[in-house]
Amino acid sequence: MKIVLNFSLSILLLYIIFRVINVTTLLNILSEIKYPYLLLAIVFQLFSTLVASCRWYMIMKLPQFKEPHQFFIKSYLKDTFFNQVCPSSIGGDAVRVH
Repeated sequence: MKIVLNFSLSILLLYIIFRVINVTTLLNILSEIKYPYLLLAIVFQLFSTLVASCRWYMIMKLPQFKEPHQFFIKSYLKDTFFNQVCPSSIGGDAVRVH
């Protein structure tokens, strides 16, 4: 059920995005991308997320929180996605609290 809900939400968001943007302009912008720089930016973003998840893992070990490090990595990846997709800054924080 959760997969169906996630898939439906993704399709809805893509539908809204493609109704709002000018696809021709988007394709022109994408054709000018310098892919090595894009790859470098993605690597830095993932590294930043990994460092932040390590920090929370070490902090949460102090009160004997028993979740593995993977829990924090997944949490931060979800948070990053929602912070980028949602129109306000509350998205990732709401996911993290959940």
